[in-house]
Amino acid sequence: MAEVDDSNSIFFALGSSTVTPGERGKLTQAAQRLKDDRELDITLIGHTDDNGSLSLNVAVADARVASVSAVLKSLGVRTQQIKKKVSGSEKSAGVCRSEACRQKMRRVDLVISKPD
Repeated sequence: MAEVDDSNSIFFALGSSTVTPGERGKLTQAAQRLKDDRELDITLIGHTDDNGSLSLNVAVADARVASVSAVLKSLGVRTQQIKKKVSGSEKSAGVCRSEACRQKMRRVDLVISKPD
């Protein structure tokens, strides 16, 4: 599995799309950065582990992205600054068999950048 940047990823429990209080702190920091520089965008990339069907995983990943987006908006980030992308199951999931590894797959990556 590709290296995951814990500081720029929001992690979720199995089958959940609820942002935990611990993960919310990362979103508070990201929101502040986005509010300080309104030229920045954030792309939210939803992932799941390899448990479940493709359609279920895409739905879960989409729900996670929507949940993270809602938190960012509640923290004052403008809708225009938020981009969304759903990947569904992690591409290299077959090599990941441990629960610790699968936990890393259940995430939304936060990619902050200047728009093109």
